This record gives sequence, structure tokens and C-alpha cells, in this order.
Amino acid sequence: MACDLYFHKKKVGRGILDFLVEDKILVEIKRTNYTSPADFHQVNQYLKLHKLKLGILIRFTPDKVLFRRVLNNELPAANTAA
Repeated sequence: MACDLYFHKKKVGRGILDFLVEDKILVEIKRTNYTSPADFHQVNQYLKLHKLKLGILIRFTPDKVLFRRVLNNELPAANTAA
């Protein structure tokens, strides 16, 4: 899924989401030995652009698969009361 990227309200390019699950959870895949702050920033930007609350950054290394949750704190928490 492609999306426009903005910097100071000016369009600067396009990004491509790896996966969007049930229109609720963004999944970003990386193949690297470490996770950089830029990776978290990318996921945060995608979450804000699509008004999503949760992203999962999955990192594949030669030895294992790791994941981290990334939350968009700019959205209000979901009401879980029944």
C-alpha cells in the first residue's frame, strides 16, 4: 500500500507499507542485524499518516526473528469498557 510522505506539511516522497492487517495493524519488515531509530521513525510516520494505533516492526537476522511494538501515542486509547 503506497502513501505520500510529508515533511513540514510539504510532500517529499512516497512510502510503501509492507503489510496492513485488518486495516488496524501496520507490519513493517526489516532484514538487518540491528534496529535503528530511523526504522522506528518510519513506522511512527506510517502510523500517523494512516491514523493507526499499533505497528509491529519485525526484524530478520541471520540467527533469529525479533519484533517490537510501536504505538502511535497521538491517537486516544481505545475504550475497552463493555
